[in-house]
Amino acid sequence: MVWTPLRKEGMAQYANIVMKFVPKAPVVLSMAKKNKVGKIDVSFGAFTVTYSSWNDLRNGYESLILSVASWVQSFDERKQ
Repeated sequence: MVWTPLRKEGMAQYANIVMKFVPKAPVVLSMAKKNKVGKIDVSFGAFTVTYSSWNDLRNGYESLILSVASWVQSFDERKQ
């Protein structure tokens, strides 16, 4: 759930940093399986992404991972 989209986009080097900002994949899958509903906020930088359920988060997980990785990459490029 994490490595495949990052590898596909050439951003696998940011995986460890990305995982500091998003819920772990096993937690997302477990909570979605239990149909847990409630506001889930994921914040990184000046952005906050809000999901209304764990199923919504699961469905948007790859996009979230790539969004956070792009944000991390932008900081990496500014340092150079």
